[in-house]
Amino acid sequence: MVQGKYINIDGEKFYEIKNYDRMQPFFISVASDSDLWMYLSSTGGLTCGRRSPDFALFPYYTDDKITQNYSFTGARTLVRILKEGKTFVWEPFSINNDALYNIERRICKSVTGNAILFEEINRTCGLLFRYIWQPADRFGWVRKAYIENIAPLPQEFEIIDGLQNILPSGVNRQTQNVYSTLVDGYKKIEQISGTTLALYRMEAIMVDKAEPSESLMCNTVYSIDADDFELLTSSMQLDAFRHGAAIHPEPESKGVQGAYLLHKALMTLEPGKSQAWLFVMDVEKDACDVHAMLQEIAKPDHKQLVLDALRATTAKTAYNPPATKPRMPAILPTCCSTPCAAAIMRTITPSTQPTSPTIFASSIRLSTSSTNRCLTPCPSN
Repeated sequence: MVQGKYINIDGEKFYEIKNYDRMQPFFISVASDSDLWMYLSSTGGLTCGRRSPDFALFPYYTDDKITQNYSFTGARTLVRILKEGKTFVWEPFSINNDALYNIERRICKSVTGNAILFEEINRTCGLLFRYIWQPADRFGWVRKAYIENIAPLPQEFEIIDGLQNILPSGVNRQTQNVYSTLVDGYKKIEQISGTTLALYRMEAIMVDKAEPSESLMCNTVYSIDADDFELLTSSMQLDAFRHGAAIHPEPESKGVQGAYLLHKALMTLEPGKSQAWLFVMDVEKDACDVHAMLQEIAKPDHKQLVLDALRATTAKTAYNPPATKPRMPAILPTCCSTPCAAAIMRTITPSTQPTSPTIFASSIRLSTSSTNRCLTPCPSN
């Protein structure tokens, strides 16, 4: 049964919807105090970036396509579990698991509207996996991933976790929508040796003139607390992983959709223990920006700086209305039907803030097969 209520996660108030996957998919925007914007579906598909759709990290499509494309755009996780001499392949948040495992899911959105959490518990295998999206101002978008052993015995497993269909810099909305296959042919993804930083760029700018046109900007992704993971820069090995084949590092890819997938061949967790890692991503970086980023990543306190930026964004996004004008309705619906759950989540970002999509997160629309609306446009430069 679908249930909704307020909860606290790490001292922050969230609205939780349990068993949200039994509802019709709905569409959500995530608030930010800067020019960062994000729209995502309850299926996990998303688009995000800075300033406008022309500076996107993932393709900026209509909400029906984002809802349907969750399996190859945005976050992706695969776990190969070794248990009692058998191998189980678990793909959190995939409908392919529903008939195989005893699954529980929930989605939570912070009251400030700037954090969205997805969680899945696999009771059959005794594992919990969750991830949360948050803006971090100058660092860009941050995804925190977390896996925990909830079984009474130690667990051994192999994991791939990360992001798919990451756009290179220099691809605007019209180009992606009209020439997406041609754009793939120009893509180049490369990991900077000795670091977790990967660059997503075009080999050249797409022009119809017989002249050289070099692409000098890139989108970036790097990870924190994942030094013992291998990096895959495309999704080409995911099927091999599903079928039990060995996975090899992939520091460079060309002519394919970009990915940032972390792979660990063997992870062991004792009962009640967990491991977490972070992805940090941004758009439109030049050579000087990348050089500065490498220096900053190398600092021993870099993780703390990112976490401080997340907390600062939450503090600045928070809205404190006058006592005479309560932020939430005095009486909230108590039933757990789909309309009520969506209505409550819709109210968690105050409608009295400016209606710019970068800071106004009140849009949750139910997606249907007939939906073909374009997303609310992001603010232009």
